[in-house]
Amino acid sequence: MPILIILGILALLALIFGPQYWVKSVMARHAVDRPDFPGTGGELARHLLDQAGLADVGLEETPAGTDHYDPIARVVRLSPNNLTGRSVTGCGRGRS
Repeated sequence: MPILIILGILALLALIFGPQYWVKSVMARHAVDRPDFPGTGGELARHLLDQAGLADVGLEETPAGTDHYDPIARVVRLSPNNLTGRSVTGCGRGRS
């Protein structure tokens, strides 16, 4: 009976943390610099905001490393790698 409890706990932990590790590994695999991309993550974000009619929404870099939209300040904040990166995930190294 205790072995079933241990197996159940292990299965629950795999269900909780497994997808997180899988997503991180896929993101890391596609985070390589792609010089063939026409723009950076910040340029893409600005383009999408403008196309959506949100030209008044700002775009800035955040040192916290967490990408988010601040509805009070009406600004999209991107981590340095996502703002200047040229990768599929937006996490690649950007050009200076």
